[in-house]
Amino acid sequence: MNKIFLSGILIIMFFFNNVAKAEYEKTFHDLNIESITGEKINFKEYKNKAVLVVNTASYCGFTNQYEELQELWDTYKSKGLIVL
Repeated sequence: MNKIFLSGILIIMFFFNNVAKAEYEKTFHDLNIESITGEKINFKEYKNKAVLVVNTASYCGFTNQYEELQELWDTYKSKGLIVL
């Protein structure tokens, strides 16, 4: 009974196997963003680095997350983390 059940599961797994391949024209390092000060940030500068990109509502006043992001960066900057 177990062999039949396992065989059925294997057949179902192969039936639903997805072989689609994604081909992207751009990658993360091809992108640019504008900083809060208006500077252009080119992600190519951060190739081979750990980057955390955070979108915050900087002008609304609800920026409590800045303190925790600072703590995160302080903890992991020596290991190469970059927080943008």
